[in-house]
Amino acid sequence: MVDPGSMHSNIRTGFFRITRQIAGLRNTIRRGNFSHVLINASIYPASFVKMLMILSVLPRETVSFIHVFFHGGRFSGPAWHLLRSLDFAIRPIMRKARKYHFLSPIQLSGFASLFRGHDHALFANYSVSDDVLRRDQSQAGQPLRLLFVGRIVREKGVFELIDAMRVLADSQTGITLTFVGNGPALKELAEISQTLPAGMVQFKGYVSGTELVDEYRRAHAVLLPSYHEGFPYTVVEAMRAGAPILCTSAGALAHIVQDHVTGLKVKARDVSTIVQAIEKIDTDRALLAAMARNCHRYFKDHLSRTAAEKYYRQLIATS
Repeated sequence: MVDPGSMHSNIRTGFFRITRQIAGLRNTIRRGNFSHVLINASIYPASFVKMLMILSVLPRETVSFIHVFFHGGRFSGPAWHLLRSLDFAIRPIMRKARKYHFLSPIQLSGFASLFRGHDHALFANYSVSDDVLRRDQSQAGQPLRLLFVGRIVREKGVFELIDAMRVLADSQTGITLTFVGNGPALKELAEISQTLPAGMVQFKGYVSGTELVDEYRRAHAVLLPSYHEGFPYTVVEAMRAGAPILCTSAGALAHIVQDHVTGLKVKARDVSTIVQAIEKIDTDRALLAAMARNCHRYFKDHLSRTAAEKYYRQLIATS
């Protein structure tokens, strides 16, 4: 597996050092006589260019199949159209890859519109574990505990979440929302939340390890009202914990989270649909419990380590 790195890491590394690294990679692959090479790239122009550099030097005589896996980002902006204009020059290089893999349909369609004639497919983020996270039994019958995990930025729909909690504050149901993560909007969000009843919204900042696991286990549901997404790892951990997901249909969320099966769908930038979804799971605990069981089932079938191993075994076997 080869990782071209992010745009920022490439800028820090510098062109000449990157060139030496790629030359070293070529020699390593040639000496190892690998049959498959998997390239893990981000959807940013700098990472894409480095991916092209790697493809250009990979020795055809020693590599039977090359697969490129794209992660975060979107194919939008002037830099991508500039690369599209160079398609005649980079097409022979890109054809060295057997297939291009994407986390969401919007990423795949964006790539296909810019760079035509390449085989492509969808893949998933996977857990490193097969074990589900057992629910915290103390949550049964308790006021609804909601959880947001991710970068605190406007595009994640975090301000709509605060507005939704303000609407719900009038019902006095004891619903709480915990934010886990950091980001540029954190300070403003925390200031706005001070107008809500004490304890209704909490900010934990960056959390990892067992503390993060406990947050998932205690949550009745995870909220992701994002404007756009790739395949957020938060969904993997939420499913693993049996926490239904209240989310938009952005990116991979469109096909991962099934409405009324593993979660409820809301509209981006629409506070009223978020409120309706929260009220639904608060009043229909039988539905909430059924969706929790479905999340565990979906995790085992599609997002676990075993599911990942099955996917990559099939990929290699059919290459």
